[in-house]
Amino acid sequence: RDGSFQTNVLLSPTRAYGRFRPEESRAVVGQHVYRTVPAATRVSVTDFGTGATRTLVTLVDSQTVDSDELGRLFPKQDHYNNWATDVIRIERFSGADFTPMATGTFVFDVYIPHSGSTGSYQVFKVTPTGTAPEQVVTGATVAAKAGSQNWWTVTVDRVNADFVIGEDTNECEVANG
Repeated sequence: RDGSFQTNVLLSPTRAYGRFRPEESRAVVGQHVYRTVPAATRVSVTDFGTGATRTLVTLVDSQTVDSDELGRLFPKQDHYNNWATDVIRIERFSGADFTPMATGTFVFDVYIPHSGSTGSYQVFKVTPTGTAPEQVVTGATVAAKAGSQNWWTVTVDRVNADFVIGEDTNECEVANG
């Protein structure tokens, strides 16, 4: 067992950081990563994917316009309200040599403050070489978690990127009253 990488979560008002060893399943299940501010986004990993040996989850505020906490900005996208969540960086590795593991299913639950059961959410991502959020079109879903108010289950087919969830603005509803 590699003692240099232990499952733990570090929390602060500006950044939250979770390090996970999926084989330590009892310590990982239900472990939330969140910033220590009121109505913070919370993330709980439910499926690390086959072969993952280490996973890092980092959250930073998506609403701070001048924030480049993760080395880039996350401008609001047309046709979407302000970001509904913090920026969620997910980095996954396999093997003892920490080989990056970008492809493969990854599932997490996210608490979206002030959301309702009718939210129309889309996942956006920025890859390590990207400079602006792009809508994830294939392989990403956001579904209301049954029996849990404001909790949503997110499934993506690629990680080692930054994710942020936006709520679609229904222009027709606004324009037609």
